[in-house]
Amino acid sequence: MAKFKIPATYRKGFEDYINLADSIKVEFYNLIKDAPVGYKYSDLAIYLADKINIDPDTLREVCKAIYSVFELKAEKEIANTELVKGLIEALTIDKFNVSDNLQSYFIDLLSIKESINLTIKATILATDRQNILLDTRIITDVRPVFGVDEENEELKATLITHNLKIQYEEDDQIKYIYFALDANDLSVLKDLILRAENKELKLRTGFAHSSKVIDLK
Repeated sequence: MAKFKIPATYRKGFEDYINLADSIKVEFYNLIKDAPVGYKYSDLAIYLADKINIDPDTLREVCKAIYSVFELKAEKEIANTELVKGLIEALTIDKFNVSDNLQSYFIDLLSIKESINLTIKATILATDRQNILLDTRIITDVRPVFGVDEENEELKATLITHNLKIQYEEDDQIKYIYFALDANDLSVLKDLILRAENKELKLRTGFAHSSKVIDLK
């Protein structure tokens, strides 16, 4: 049987889920099963907030914990029953109030084929790269250009420059890289982005009737 340990960041979410009434657990399962694909846990909590009688902060923690189970399933590639047995054992060792039917609730959740399951798989595919883009920013600057005698001559010209700042993740570390751009570089980047957007639109149209296009939030 697989051995797991409950990370501190998920403890409250598991505790909150365990303390839900059985009727609320069933309602939670039914709503999760039919939830849109592509939501991260915080967006899913917002989506569910007006559909179920759970405090919003509690709901967010519960969604975070449940997502972690699906992520573990995708990472370890083990059967639902084995994963849940290991999870129940970890919860029991950590003195959670484990009821007799808790295992069946986790089995039901992990049996969901779309919703969270497809979202986690799509996220893994989308981020299975060495470098993951996190944020970008372009800073435009004006530089004065003086003549040979900079102290005594008047301003001769000005230069407009652009600095592209890229924040990315590499090997679980956040890093930054900077590029100096001119007007021609901006034009090239704009054209490349427009071409990529047009390709995506055509692909979405082409796959519209044969498969679901996932938008990760």
